[in-house]
Amino acid sequence: MSLSNNMCGILATISKNAADLDQEKFKVALSKTKHRGPDGSEIGKAGEQGLFGFNWLSIQDLRTEAMQPFDYEGNKLTFNGEIYNFIELKADLEKKGYVFKTKSDTEVLAAGLTAEGVDFIKKINGIYGFVFYDAKSKHYLAVRDKFGVKPLFYFYEKGRVILSSEIKSILQYVPAILDKGILFTQLYMDWFVGNQKDKTYFKDIKSVEPGFYYIFDENGSMLKKEQYYVPDFKTEITKPVPEIEKEFKGLIEKAFEIECRSDVPIGMILSGGIDSSTILTMASPYLLKKQKKIPTFTYYFKDRGDDSDLQYTRKLINELEKRNGDVYERHEINLDPTITYEDYLQAAKAHETPVVDMRFIARLKNYKAVKDAGLKVCLNGQGSDEVFYGYYPLDYWLSIFYREGTFDKTNIVTYFAKLNELKLSGVTDGFRFASISETEKYLDKTFKEIGPQENQQKLLTAFLRQNMLPALIGAEDRFGMNYGIEVRVPAINPLLVEYGDKIDYKIHLLSTTSGRHLFRKAISDILPEEIVMRTKNPGPKKKKYQHELINIIKEHYDGILKSPLVTFVYKSEFIKNIVENVDSLNDQAFYGGVNDVLSEIIGLYAFEEVFSISV
Repeated sequence: MSLSNNMCGILATISKNAADLDQEKFKVALSKTKHRGPDGSEIGKAGEQGLFGFNWLSIQDLRTEAMQPFDYEGNKLTFNGEIYNFIELKADLEKKGYVFKTKSDTEVLAAGLTAEGVDFIKKINGIYGFVFYDAKSKHYLAVRDKFGVKPLFYFYEKGRVILSSEIKSILQYVPAILDKGILFTQLYMDWFVGNQKDKTYFKDIKSVEPGFYYIFDENGSMLKKEQYYVPDFKTEITKPVPEIEKEFKGLIEKAFEIECRSDVPIGMILSGGIDSSTILTMASPYLLKKQKKIPTFTYYFKDRGDDSDLQYTRKLINELEKRNGDVYERHEINLDPTITYEDYLQAAKAHETPVVDMRFIARLKNYKAVKDAGLKVCLNGQGSDEVFYGYYPLDYWLSIFYREGTFDKTNIVTYFAKLNELKLSGVTDGFRFASISETEKYLDKTFKEIGPQENQQKLLTAFLRQNMLPALIGAEDRFGMNYGIEVRVPAINPLLVEYGDKIDYKIHLLSTTSGRHLFRKAISDILPEEIVMRTKNPGPKKKKYQHELINIIKEHYDGILKSPLVTFVYKSEFIKNIVENVDSLNDQAFYGGVNDVLSEIIGLYAFEEVFSISV
């Protein structure tokens, strides 16, 4: 079953400016996506004013007729991602008389867009960011998947459009200027504003929003921006709970059947939590149809936290081996080794963000192990928390976002101020004022745009899906692709999400106040309750890394104290004080604690070095 080798880095320019269409300059810009497609590169014209580029990752069909930019009846496509249901879509198109020359999902996408235009997008189940040139209308279509797994960034001014899967490519055409407003709210609210709709940390460089398509003409003018996927939280499925549980389990099986289609072995990032446990359990039968072993990758912190994740993954695999045999190839990665400044540089470069912490570094090391094992595709459990009420008990999260049943901006601002007490004592006065002011404006705008839902819990979930979900799953794509690893996140397959939205949210909380009842129920007859009901370990004890972070800061001390970006955020005297008195400070067990502040300082400095950012 062959797909095209479309896991890649893409670049497209649509411009009346001849310099933007210069192929040598274009090659340099395209090379910035090389880690996404290290196995080959192609460039081709798309209309009179367009140039498409493609770096491919050879994980599947390598035949030259499946390469990109793909030509279909004079139309051109440069495509990063996967269409999981391409076989079904292909069969429908063949019934209409379309004849295919390849086995690739790339050709199916090109044919479908040629046949049906933007209406075809609504039929797609997959992860993708692509640009399509329609030779008849001379229009360019830019599209991103429903949840924002795959990135697609763009720079736009009238007469000039540059689109890419990497900001680094666009920076070859435009200057790297920091968007301060994003930094204000991001450092104040952390992951809760990880997406910010179409904004990035770089002024004038935006992100195509998840579930949107944009249309540009041959003169580089934006003609249309439209949302093709709108989450609908209206309860429509009112069947008895046992029937819903059975139907949902069937959808899980279908999701894994289509996401396990591949010509190369697929591995699994395994934490021992309910998401990855469900994925490995349900995907195993489909994976074993085409591969003899299933590589699993678990990272742990034995000396700096605990190894409970490792112990649970061992229990999980032992249980699955009783059903499937000795087919699990275990990779257990100890992340206790020293964290270095090079790790921060790599994290800043991979994620294209100044907000770098040890979670990023841990993920990068995990995907490095996947690469070293010779794999190019792996499954990851990220995303279901934000969609299926995974760690949002009503009493806790509603108390943060609401007071007496009504959204309360002041309550949220106060909550994050308390979380970030140490950080906010160290930032510059202007930064502190602007952070609170920008956060208030951001909250007002965001909740107004989300609009009223049936109840407050669904409103909160809408907020998390729009803002936090794309940041988390997009990070997995960037960290995986840093090593040429294609990451799939089947827990948020549209088959599951769109069904889950139509049932009463309370069903997601039946088995536990930490949610995802339907996932737990799907594997409750396979795995013991100890695993099914497990509460996942929060991670390493951050205080254990304190002296390593201090040593990194001391190593780059002069540069940090002179850094325009670091000193824009933090007072120099605060940095000096925290370095000299770190042992006497009481760390906090949440964001804003000593180690988070130290990590943030290093991350800002590394980001400035990587991107030569102008503040």
